[in-house]
Amino acid sequence: MLFRSRMVDAQKDYEQLLAGDPDDAVASFRLGVIYGGIGRLDDADSLLAGAARLGPVTVDLLNARANVAWLKSNWPLAEKFFREALVVDPQNVTVMANLGLCLHDVGSLVEAAEILQKALILSPAHADALVNAALVRSDLGDVDAAFDLLQRALEKFPDFPEAHALKAQLLLRRGDYFNGWREYEWRLRCTGVPKHEDNGLQPWHGESGPVKRLLVYAEQGLGDQIMFASCFADAMRRVQGCDIECDPQLMELFDRSFPQARIHAKTDGAERAWARPQAGHASRIYAGSLPGLFRTGPDDFPQHNGYLTPDAAKRAVWAEQLRSLGGDFKVGIVWRGGTPRTRQAMRSMRLAQW
Repeated sequence: MLFRSRMVDAQKDYEQLLAGDPDDAVASFRLGVIYGGIGRLDDADSLLAGAARLGPVTVDLLNARANVAWLKSNWPLAEKFFREALVVDPQNVTVMANLGLCLHDVGSLVEAAEILQKALILSPAHADALVNAALVRSDLGDVDAAFDLLQRALEKFPDFPEAHALKAQLLLRRGDYFNGWREYEWRLRCTGVPKHEDNGLQPWHGESGPVKRLLVYAEQGLGDQIMFASCFADAMRRVQGCDIECDPQLMELFDRSFPQARIHAKTDGAERAWARPQAGHASRIYAGSLPGLFRTGPDDFPQHNGYLTPDAAKRAVWAEQLRSLGGDFKVGIVWRGGTPRTRQAMRSMRLAQW
């Protein structure tokens, strides 16, 4: 909270400085960095571009412009600025770590691994370089090397959220659900993860009995929300009532599938009146934390015939379309997945390539 307070104060100070002198290159740079950190990306872009026109183009300025371009998913521009920064300072490990992550995000894994290896030779304990290298190694299929890199990062920086969150993914891939879901709680501390106001509600840890209503916050993409929904029934058996938040596209599906719950559309930035204490809630939990309560081992996965209820009319229409194709065996493909932030480049291909 102290850091946030200082950032707010600094933002106000630099805004005042620029109001008095729009050509202050230092203030433009520093306010641009602040705006980038709070998600005002267009404003950050404009200020940093102004700083580049007004003053010397430094490594820090190029790195900041690259980071904003990366946050805007403009990979080519981000890569351009990162490489320009390395021309100014070829051994800047922070820039190398950032470039490695940028290359990872566009699917250039081999080159990303090479640049990150160079960074770690220069600075073996650089936190971002270690975690980014672990991410690349994981996606290259070298899970053991990824674990080793994360262990090095956590020995040096035991409270590094991104390292714990990546370790969680690797543990879950290995089937270590108990430890994997425990580590997964660190995701909520990672940079850029949206935070909900707790509205005075207490976090829920799976206890039964006195909980009058449980609020389940939505998080992540459609596929993740559908996966976490497999735990809704487990949670609802332990509480008297439940409110579930989801992406608007899932509203109808969740309404049909969980009629005993109240379903609410997730609307970014809008006030959640239904999430206030006076609405009758007693506890809250993020949907991604439910598996840590109900899926900690292979025996925890219940036998069922599905937990989602499709629209009967649409199901009949699609059944007829599939029958009309003839044959006994059908294969469905999805050729695009993820978002720019969730490895879209590696999870997608043009339909024509099929």
